[in-house]
Amino acid sequence: MALFNADSYQEVSIDWLTVTLKYDNQGGGQAMLLTQGPWDEVRDRLIAYIEHKLDLTRPDEITEKNTNKGYNRTLKYSNGLELQFHDLYSYMGILVDMSGDTLRRFLLQHCPFLFSLVLL
Repeated sequence: MALFNADSYQEVSIDWLTVTLKYDNQGGGQAMLLTQGPWDEVRDRLIAYIEHKLDLTRPDEITEKNTNKGYNRTLKYSNGLELQFHDLYSYMGILVDMSGDTLRRFLLQHCPFLFSLVLL
């Protein structure tokens, strides 16, 4: 089945992107040795790195919210992007969630090549 042909037009849209950023966590304090600090410090460094790379300004507050994925904290940014994490469980990593216009803006700004492929 051909998605595109000369007689018709099909729109392809990427509407949701959810990525979990994890690091090697062998348990028993090994993660603390590997990442050079306890989870709250490591998490703050990882979030600051994500914010820097994606040109985000940290929101004033972290929402306490139990999500359907098991995280208990959410950072909601003014552009619609969300970061979710758990206070205690480092093995869960940090979830990055984008959808709709937020995702399309992200693709245009940070992945123009990927976005151009989607438009083909």
